[in-house]
Amino acid sequence: MKYTRLTREERHTIEILTRQGLGIREIATQMGRAGSTISRELSRNKAQGEEYSSVEAHRLSRVKHHGAKPKYNADVWNDVESRIKEGWSPEQITGFFRKEEKPVPSYEWIYQYLLTDKAEGGLLYTH
Repeated sequence: MKYTRLTREERHTIEILTRQGLGIREIATQMGRAGSTISRELSRNKAQGEEYSSVEAHRLSRVKHHGAKPKYNADVWNDVESRIKEGWSPEQITGFFRKEEKPVPSYEWIYQYLLTDKAEGGLLYTH
């Protein structure tokens, strides 16, 4: 069986099923995934004492995937995403952040972020 990363939709399914009170094995069976995959997902991407959030889990996963030590935290990417949704181009975002002396990825990184989001079923690229 070939390893594949969880998709945004799969994370959403995990969130729904955990809120319904299903256990790891039941979720794994319903999704056709290994129980260890579901267990690992919940332990890595669930804040202690809080419910699992598929949106936050997917964001954390993407940040982790782009390097062992992310240069930009989730707040930076949240700000980038909100400006993309407002219609800003990656070049405009980079220029504005630099002017404000805020940490910001290059516009090339932002384009890669958008392409990754699209490949994973996201809709950021439509903005």
